[in-house]
Order: sequence, then C-alpha cells, then structure tokens
Amino acid sequence: MYNKTIMDIILKINGRKIIKGRTAAEIVASLIDLQWPKPDGTTIDVVEYMQDAAWRAKQQHGAIVRTDTPDNFIDDLVKAGVLERAQQ
Repeated sequence: MYNKTIMDIILKINGRKIIKGRTAAEIVASLIDLQWPKPDGTTIDVVEYMQDAAWRAKQQHGAIVRTDTPDNFIDDLVKAGVLERAQQ
C-alpha cells in the first residue's frame, strides 16, 4: 500500500507530475478536484468518482480496479499503469 509514506503520483499525461499527497484519500481528492466541480456546479462523491474511474480504466486499459478503499483504488491504478509513482 502507498498510505504509509508521502506519495508522489505522476499521471501519464505528458509525463507531468500533477498530484502529490500523503495518503491515498488525498490523492483521490486531488483527482476529483481535477475534474469537479463542473462549470454548472455539479459535484461527485468519492465512491462515485472511484467507480466511474474504475469503469474508464477497464474500458481504456482492460484494468480491474477495486473501489472499496482509496488505498486499493490507487494501488490498482498504479499496477495498471494508469498512474505512475514519481521517483523520490
């Protein structure tokens, strides 16, 4: 699991580091902040976001991503190559 130390996560979007957090929950919150709220003011909760992102990861990468905890969610996204841990 990644929640035992400070996490640096690199999203595989142009190889740029855009997310940093101390726990998986902080990383998930940062991922949500990148997409929500929308201009119309709508928001999304953590569970709904993780389920939606897991569905997209399966469709786009064939990855099975658990959504039971932020730790498992981030761990599975890293294993699938959707997110990449930054070098410290």
